Amino acid sequence: MTRLVTVLVCLLLIGGASAPPSPGYSPTARPGLEPRLQRIIGRWYVTASTFGGAPDTTIPTFVATPAALGRAVYSVRRQGAGASSYEANAIWAYDSASSQIRVFEANSAGVAEMHVGTFDGSGALILELRSAAGGDVVQRRVFRWAGDTLHMGAQFIAAGRTTNHNVTLVRR
Repeated sequence: MTRLVTVLVCLLLIGGASAPPSPGYSPTARPGLEPRLQRIIGRWYVTASTFGGAPDTTIPTFVATPAALGRAVYSVRRQGAGASSYEANAIWAYDSASSQIRVFEANSAGVAEMHVGTFDGSGALILELRSAAGGDVVQRRVFRWAGDTLHMGAQFIAAGRTTNHNVTLVRR
């Protein structure tokens, strides 16, 4: 039931998503969509993943498609199977007034969060999630592209401890 509600909320927010791109998909210019954000569109395959320094055996799938009439990106990340499955649906959009990328993510664990970020001088996308209580950074993700390869480095910060998660994906 939670998965259904998550999907419905995301579809309402984006006005419906198009079908996932076929293998070999290559994004093209989309008026109204921040050009650097277009780089996330595609079907991505994980080639390496570590969590907390150890190999991550729950390798996810990640598909991102144009949404909201080409002005946003809808993504779905799935991992695991059966009772240990996890799914996260997200809407990625550019806020031209603040020059920020905003990512609303709702997942099958019943959590909905807003990540806010910017592109740095090198073109990397830096997204942060802040706590509601004090505004402290509790999660930071950095996305770096090299053609059809995407590296995501994440830090999860809790109780003064940081856990790193690194993933390399290839678009096909």
